[in-house]
Amino acid sequence: GQFGPAAAGRRRDDLTAQNRGGAAGGDLTPRVGIATLVNLSVVRLALHDGIGFFNGLIEPVALLNGGHAGLNELLRGCHFSRETGTQFQLPPDAVYDYIVATKHQEVQSPNLPLAWDLPSVDGYDGGILPLRHYAAFTQLFTGAISSDGRLRENLAAAPDPRLLSLVNAQYLISDKVGDAWLDGVFYDLQFTLTLAAGETAQIARVPAFRATTLGLVAEAYSGRVAFTFDDGSQQEFRLTGSRIRLPAPAVPVAITLTGPLTIRGLSLVDERSGAFQSLTLGPYRLAHSGDVKVYENLDVLPRAFVAPSAIVLDDEAARAALADPNFNPSATVILAAPVSPVTNNPPPVEAGAPTTPLPATITAYSPETISLTAEGPGYLLLTDADYPGWTATLDGAPTKIHRADLMFRSITIPPGQHQVEFRYSPASVSIGLWISAITLAVVALFLVLARRVGE
Repeated sequence: GQFGPAAAGRRRDDLTAQNRGGAAGGDLTPRVGIATLVNLSVVRLALHDGIGFFNGLIEPVALLNGGHAGLNELLRGCHFSRETGTQFQLPPDAVYDYIVATKHQEVQSPNLPLAWDLPSVDGYDGGILPLRHYAAFTQLFTGAISSDGRLRENLAAAPDPRLLSLVNAQYLISDKVGDAWLDGVFYDLQFTLTLAAGETAQIARVPAFRATTLGLVAEAYSGRVAFTFDDGSQQEFRLTGSRIRLPAPAVPVAITLTGPLTIRGLSLVDERSGAFQSLTLGPYRLAHSGDVKVYENLDVLPRAFVAPSAIVLDDEAARAALADPNFNPSATVILAAPVSPVTNNPPPVEAGAPTTPLPATITAYSPETISLTAEGPGYLLLTDADYPGWTATLDGAPTKIHRADLMFRSITIPPGQHQVEFRYSPASVSIGLWISAITLAVVALFLVLARRVGE
C-alpha cells in the first residue's frame, strides 16, 4: 500500500488523532520486520495467508511494546535457564512486552501507524472500529463486511489489481504455498488470467532468458500465444498442451496471450540445461523471491490524480460499478449521490471520452493540511478517507468536497492548472473552544462575585 514516501490520506498519526476524525491515508508504506517481533499486518490492507499490500521500502524493524525498541535491546535481556543450562528464555518483563506487542498487532492499535510511519486507508478512525464507508469499501476485497475492518483473516486470494491500484498499493507480498514444481520446473501460481475469445493480454515483464520451450499451467489448453524475440522476429503458436517448443533457442522480449483461455502459470524453460525462468501474470513484476515473494504493481495509481469524467451513483450501485472488471477507476470517478449544489453535478460520461488521468502533484502534506497542484478539466480524486470536518479551497476560494469511490475525496477542477488545499477544521473544535471560553468566563465571574459578597 501506499499500502510511497508521503502518507496516503489514510494516515493515522496518534491516539489523539482519533479525536480529529478520518484524516488522510497515504501510500501504504510498511517496513517489513524480522522474526516474530515484527508487525506485518498493521496496515489495513494487510497480510493474510501470505498476502499483503505494501508501497515503500522494505527494511528490518522490531516491534516491542508498541514502540521503536531495537531487537538488540530485547536480546540483551535474554538468558539461559539455570535449570537446563541450555534453554533460551526471555526474562518476565520481556515476555510481558512481547505479549503486549502481539496484542497491539492483533487489534491493530491506532497509534502504530505513527510509530512505524504506516499509513492506513481508513484514516484516523481506524483500528478496532473502522469507518462505515471503509467497511463497505472492503466488501470489494472480501465479499463481506468485516466487523472490525481487518482484511487479513478474510482474504483468500490477491484482490483485483484495479482496486489495489486505486488505493495506491504498489507492492504485494505473498508466500509460495500455492506454487508448484512440475517436471522440474517452478511455476508461480499466485495469479489466474482468464481471457474471453479474442481477448488479449501481454506479460507485463519478460526477463531476458534464452529458452527452448514455454511451459504452461492452464485449466484448458486453448487460445494462442505470440512471441516477439530480441532479433525483432515474431512467431505465434496455438496452445495444444503444457509445453510450446520454439523452433530454435531464442530470447523472448514480449509474450502476448489470446483467448479463450484460463491460465495459472507460465515459465520459460531451457531444456538443454534444465534452467527455467518463471513469469508473472497480471500487471505485476516479481521484485523479490525468497521465503516470500514481493510483487510490484506496475499499474499503481498516484495518491492524487484528475479523472477526466465522473458519474453519480448511490453506494450500492457504486460498489457494483467498482467491482465490474470493465470499470476503469483512473478514467471515471464515482461521486456519491446526492451531489449538491446542482451546478456541481458532473456531466454524464460520453462515448469516446478521454481515459487518461491528468496530473496532480501533492506539494505539502501534514495530518490536517494537504496542498496540491492539479490540472483540469476533470475531477480531482485524493485517495484519503472522506470525513466530516474536511474543507477544500480551489485557488483560494472555498469549493465543495464530494465523497468519491465510496470513501475518498473529490473536487471539480476547471480547465487549466489550479492550486488546491484540503484542511481539517471541524466545527466541533470551534464550538468546543467557544463553550470552554464561555465556561471559563462564567466561572471567573462567579469567583469575582463570590469574593465581593464575602467582602
